[in-house]
Amino acid sequence: AEQPVVNITQVNCQLCGQSFLVVGFADPAAVGGDRERQRKAFANAHFQIAARIRLLLALSIDKIDRMSLQTQLRELGQQRAE
Repeated sequence: AEQPVVNITQVNCQLCGQSFLVVGFADPAAVGGDRERQRKAFANAHFQIAARIRLLLALSIDKIDRMSLQTQLRELGQQRAE
């Protein structure tokens, strides 16, 4: 089974001066092979993105300071979808 590829990059916005974590996923359109393999790649990407969104929405942002939030977001991005 192929392992999901998740890249986490910190980006500094030149307009607002804040830094953001950007989570990137493997490009399912780059997967070769038959239609079934490509379909599975898109389904896997969809699952990974949906899982990250659910975990992000579950964070209690009002109770987490900025540094803790950044740490939790990094950890969230490093978790592999099961």
